[in-house]
Parts: sequence; C-alpha cells; structure tokens
Amino acid sequence: MSTVPGPSWADHVAALHRLTARLAEESPDEYVASRPRDGADDAALRRAEERLGHPLDPQHAGLLRAADGWTQVVLDGDLLATDELGEGALWDRGSTLLDDVFLYAPSPGLPARDALYPVFVAPYERDVVAVRRDGPRTAGGHEVLWFSDELVAVWPDATQWWAALVHIARETLHYVSVRPDP
Repeated sequence: MSTVPGPSWADHVAALHRLTARLAEESPDEYVASRPRDGADDAALRRAEERLGHPLDPQHAGLLRAADGWTQVVLDGDLLATDELGEGALWDRGSTLLDDVFLYAPSPGLPARDALYPVFVAPYERDVVAVRRDGPRTAGGHEVLWFSDELVAVWPDATQWWAALVHIARETLHYVSVRPDP
C-alpha cells in the first residue's frame, strides 16, 4: 500500500502568498503586497536554535525552510525569520506580549511561559503566536497558541495554524471582493 504525501510547506506558503497578493490587488489601501523571504538553510536554522537554546519545533523548522520570515503575512503580523528568533525588536516585542499574558491574563491549562517561543508578531497590535516546545505532538509538531492580551486560539501544530491563516485570508478576500464600493 502506498501513501500519497500531502502538500509541502512550499505549497502551503505559495497558497497563502497567492491569497495575500490577491487581497493587495483587490484592496491596496487596506492590504500590503508582501512576499515570503526565501527559505532558510541548515546553517540559519542551527544559528536560530543556538540563540534560542533549544531545538525548533520540527514543523516550524519546515515552515522556515520554505519561508524564512514574511513581513505583514496576514493580520498585520510578521512571521519571524531565523535571524529574528531569539533576538531583535520583533522577538523582544513577542516575548513581552507573552510575558504580559502570563502576568495579567493567565488561563488555566496554559503551558509554562518558558515552554513557548514567539513565531509570529504583530508590530502594532497585541497579537503574538507562539509554538509550544513541549507537550503532545501532532503530525510531528507541537501546539501553536495565538494570544491577543489573552489566549485566542490553539491549534494542534504549525500546519493547522497555517491552514487557519489561509482560511482567514480566503474569507477576507471573499469579503473584500463582494462588498459594495463606498
């Protein structure tokens, strides 16, 4: 019995890029045309892990191999690149946003703060998405948690989180394309 592999990270990234490009075409005043950076190589992934002091989640590493960062990917947020993991302004902002959640709005069942590392940060909003370093694994990856001053959503792994971003972009494109002109 043979199995057919699912879409690769390159396919997932390309799907979201097509949607966000169409959003920018449909509504350039609201949505910025942006594109993912080229994928990371093994050396860049190793340097990120050295700065973090722990291995990257396997699915997150796969995503970085396809897109080593992406400014304004969706929801006015940035996918952190390997050179931003563990240092820099976006990393500091994401870490502070996570710290604030644990200080001001802890939720029952949250993993320990040090079990999370930010991977997506909104530079001007309070959104941060973090990957869990421990806990159960689904399809080779750990949970991904979205916070905006409090826990907003949890996905079983980075693939499911990315599918949610694609869904958000698709729904936004639908809304933008059917709304009446002002």
